[in-house]
Amino acid sequence: MADSGSEKTEAPSGKKLSDARDKGQVVKSVEINSAVMLTFGLLMISITGTSMMQQIADVTRNVLRSAHTITLTVDSVHHYFTLGVLLLAGILGPTLLVFMGLGIVTNVAQVGFMFTMKPMKPKFSKLNPITGLSKVMISKRSMVEMVKGMAKIAIVSFVAYVAMEKLIVQSVELMDSEPAAIMSFIARASFIVGLKICGVFLIIAIFDYAFQKYDFTMQQKMTKEEVKEEGKQAEGDPLTKSRVRSMQRQQARKRMMANVPKADVIITNPTHYAVALQYDPAKMGAPIVVAKGMNLIAQKIKDIAKEHNIPIMEDRPLARALYKSVEIGEQISEHLFKAVAEILAYIYQMRNASRRA
Repeated sequence: MADSGSEKTEAPSGKKLSDARDKGQVVKSVEINSAVMLTFGLLMISITGTSMMQQIADVTRNVLRSAHTITLTVDSVHHYFTLGVLLLAGILGPTLLVFMGLGIVTNVAQVGFMFTMKPMKPKFSKLNPITGLSKVMISKRSMVEMVKGMAKIAIVSFVAYVAMEKLIVQSVELMDSEPAAIMSFIARASFIVGLKICGVFLIIAIFDYAFQKYDFTMQQKMTKEEVKEEGKQAEGDPLTKSRVRSMQRQQARKRMMANVPKADVIITNPTHYAVALQYDPAKMGAPIVVAKGMNLIAQKIKDIAKEHNIPIMEDRPLARALYKSVEIGEQISEHLFKAVAEILAYIYQMRNASRRA
C-alpha cells in the first residue's frame, strides 16, 4: 500500500502554479491554434482568394506575353527572380501577416503574456535514448496523443466523406458546363467541405483544451508533505521563528535592563514582581515604567538597582497592579497616580534629608 503522504491528493497552490509558469508549464492546446488558423485561413481565402488569383494570373499573363523578349543571362535571371519574390510578397504578404498576428493572439489568449527561456535550457538527461523511448512508447501522454490523433483522422475523414458524397452527385451535372462554372463549383465545394472540417477541428480543440487543463491540474497536484513544506517556507520554519523570537526577547530584555539605572524607584512585591519607575516633572506628565519583570528578571532588576543606589520600595498591591496594567515605556494609569505619588514624595524627602545631612 502506497504511503498516503506521497500521494498527490492536494490541489496545487498559487506558488506551485506560479513556479510552473516560470518554467513555461501552462495549460495550452495545440489543437486550438490549429483550429483557429485553419478556420481563419479558410475565411481569408474565401474573401481574398479571387483577388489573389487574379493578381497572380495577371502577372503570369504578362510574363508569358513578354517571354519572347526575355534574354536569359545571370543578371536577368536574378532580376526576374527578385521581381517575382517581391510580387508574391506583395500579394501574399498581408495574408501571412494576418496569420502571424492570429497565431500570437491565440497563444496569448490561452496563456497570457509570458516570456521565459527555461524550457530552452539544455537538459542532458533528455539525451538518454532509453529514457526518451520509454516516454514515447509507455507514457500516458504519448498514448493519449496517439489515440487523439487517430480519432481526429477518423472523425475528419468521416465528415469530409459525408460532405463530398453529396457534392459528387451534384458534380455529374457539370459534364457539359463551361470551365469557369466547373472551377466555381470546385471552389464552392472545397469551401463547404473545408468549413465543415473546421467545425470539427474547433469541437476537437475545445475538448482537447479541457483535457489539457485537467491533465495539467493533475500533474501539478501536491502531496500533503509538499503542502507542509511550502507552508513552512512561506511562514518560516517554526524552529527558526522560535529562535528569532528568543533572540528578540533577549535583545529587548537587554535594552530594558540598560534603562534600570535611569529609574527613580523600584517597586517590588517583594519577590515575584519588580517595576522600575522614572519621573521627570519637567518632561513627563506622569511617571513612566522603564522596566518590569517577574521572578528571576525581577531579582535582576533589584540587583541592578542596588548597584546604582536606586531606592527599592515594597508595595505588593501596587507592584502587581503596575506590572499587569502598564507596559514598558508607557505612563502609569490615572488610578495609580496617588499611590505612586506618595512613594515618590517619600523618596524625594529622603534624598533632601540626606543632602542636608
